[in-house]
Amino acid sequence: MRKLFFLLLSSTMFVAALQAQSLPYSANYSSNFKMATHDLSSMVLQLYKAYETNDFSKEDWFADTLMVVLDNGQVLTGKATALQAFKDARQNDGDTKFVFDAIIPLTSVDRKENWVSLWGNTTTSRGKTEFQAIWKINSQKKVAFIKFFQAAPMQ
Repeated sequence: MRKLFFLLLSSTMFVAALQAQSLPYSANYSSNFKMATHDLSSMVLQLYKAYETNDFSKEDWFADTLMVVLDNGQVLTGKATALQAFKDARQNDGDTKFVFDAIIPLTSVDRKENWVSLWGNTTTSRGKTEFQAIWKINSQKKVAFIKFFQAAPMQ
């Protein structure tokens, strides 16, 4: 009876694995992610907290080759360029407060790369917006890529 149970369980897992891999589209980057640890999330959230308090002392947490894709499609390359843009934006934002609805640390299994995916909202002196963001953390535990998505909040 035990052998039959394990055979049935193994068969079910094999079929489930096959079904998970037969997606109607293939991903350009990866479709093989697993949950990662929250040490990556903590790092990214500390950077959001630092932005709220207008503290840019964690510049060494960013890779020199940092690339940022802003919500308007503008691409910033290089740590100095991106951080200056963040500083300029922060001066225009006034009081800033982030609220997160989801914080998801991920590892791309096939690419062996770490990501943190976030969504939530931010309120500044200019109003409230909803956002999503993905942050890539390189093997040296530095932020290497950020892509922001933004929308008006639901009414």
